[in-house]
Amino acid sequence: MGIVLWREEWWFSGIFFTQDFNADLILDEKNSIESRRMVNFLDHKDDEVEKTLQLQYNAFLDFNNGKQIAFLPADKVNYFTKEYVTFFNNSLNLSKKEIEQAKDRSRKEGFFGENDTIEDLDFNEDFETALVFFNPKSGMEIAFEVNSAFPAKENKYFYKDKTKEHILRLFMSEELSTELVMYCVDNFKNKQAYFKTSEGEFLLNDLDFLLRFFKGNQYHSNPQITFTGKKE
Repeated sequence: MGIVLWREEWWFSGIFFTQDFNADLILDEKNSIESRRMVNFLDHKDDEVEKTLQLQYNAFLDFNNGKQIAFLPADKVNYFTKEYVTFFNNSLNLSKKEIEQAKDRSRKEGFFGENDTIEDLDFNEDFETALVFFNPKSGMEIAFEVNSAFPAKENKYFYKDKTKEHILRLFMSEELSTELVMYCVDNFKNKQAYFKTSEGEFLLNDLDFLLRFFKGNQYHSNPQITFTGKKE
């Protein structure tokens, strides 16, 4: 089923099925961060979304020594993201009363998740290297096995023999954002030897076309912020 905003109204298209009212199912959906994330686009033009993204971005820079990207061994990603989220939450300087009020608002709308609990990310494969990038348009982004596309001084996990493999993965993976690719190109196209090869020059010359082709529906990044307990 598709949902499109047209002439200030939401239009539905495609096929969908209905079922009888099920209170348990509704409660499960209200408590599912993944389900809430699927409808984030409904709020993506909300001023509060933009404001929160900017706050998170500023906090990320403060947390990561002024850098928009952090290069890590894969097994340190969970630790890094948890520490950053804690750092961001503390940067808001909320009182205990304000925190409890936010939790109360969440409960009233049917969300009973623990807001201060951050679950470990579940990696389906055994990766060696990773990076955490703050995308100003969507939020914190995690990528695996692309570190060698970034010959940065602080990148201890850059290996020349994996450069081509990692750049092609960065460009061709639909899961990785356009902004992450452009961060690589804007900062390292003159430092990365691969971009001086005929194949690399081809990628740069037709960059926007290729990104639209490779990234498909993910070419445009949308905010990945999921709000609970918003003030009315």
